Amino acid sequence: MSPQSSLLLFLVECSPRVGTGHLRRCSTLARHLNTLGWKTEFQIFGPPSELLPQAAIASILGDLPWYPYTSPLSRPAKVVIVDVTPALQKAAVVECRDQNLPCIALDYLQPDLLPDEVVTLRDLSGFMREAFEKAKRPQTYHEGVEYAMMRPSILRQRAHAPLPGQNGVLDVMVTLGGADPKGLTLEAIDLLRPWRNRLGQVTIVLGPGVGRELEAQVCHAAAQLAFNTVKAPANFDEILSHTDLVLCNGGGTVLEALFLGRLVAVLPQTDAESAFSNPFCQQQACVWAREIGRIIETTEQERLEFARRAASIVDGQGLNRLTALISSLANLKN
Repeated sequence: MSPQSSLLLFLVECSPRVGTGHLRRCSTLARHLNTLGWKTEFQIFGPPSELLPQAAIASILGDLPWYPYTSPLSRPAKVVIVDVTPALQKAAVVECRDQNLPCIALDYLQPDLLPDEVVTLRDLSGFMREAFEKAKRPQTYHEGVEYAMMRPSILRQRAHAPLPGQNGVLDVMVTLGGADPKGLTLEAIDLLRPWRNRLGQVTIVLGPGVGRELEAQVCHAAAQLAFNTVKAPANFDEILSHTDLVLCNGGGTVLEALFLGRLVAVLPQTDAESAFSNPFCQQQACVWAREIGRIIETTEQERLEFARRAASIVDGQGLNRLTALISSLANLKN
């Protein structure tokens, strides 16, 4: 069987509460697989009343086909990629097992919820290994930031990204996820307030799922400090690669910012994001947002050392490794 005749199905969760990170990284993987001849389709997992607005989903998926989740799965698939939170994980993987569909679980792994045949993946070395060993589960388990998925546009931007802090002041980008369910953008603005005179241009980027009330609050707070505010900008990657300091949550954006060699301050949305980002902070590749002064007060040489450590975390080959894993699971050869 060739990729051209194979459907890869994504079961993905996205909502104002969960955000858009799952959807974004799966869309990156889907587009990569499309270039190799795979057919891909998304089913958005979760209660219809809790989904993001269709316009927000479409702004991320573009021309990738998607539908609300139906049970049983409406289309026969060669492999299913599951990327959901723990509350929905068991239902998703059991659905795949009941239909004898090979399944790769991308995140929030809980060994006791997963059937033996599920292939599991976690983008953080060592985070789940102890739990799997303790549970004596026989799943195939892959881990490490070597599976971090970099979008092609981010891969291209790396070659042109300037060294941070070269003009003596730091331009800052604040981006707290596609929906910012906890309103952390307001906290980020407060964290930057004492340093306003030490900063250059500050751009607040709101995701497509941010509600009108939070958007209005952010715009008001940002205007008081002469910060710029934009929502779902088409040139997000360019802003990210050309800013000096990125204040972001602990999801996919932190990996992209590290890959681009930016100075990074992390303001996690969840405990899982805190655990995910902690090793990077320990390696002094980034800092916690509440310690952002550690970066703002650094010398030019210290900033370059931060940027060098950041750029060494992710090698940009994650999509290729995932493709090999999917092909192996589907008994295909690319």
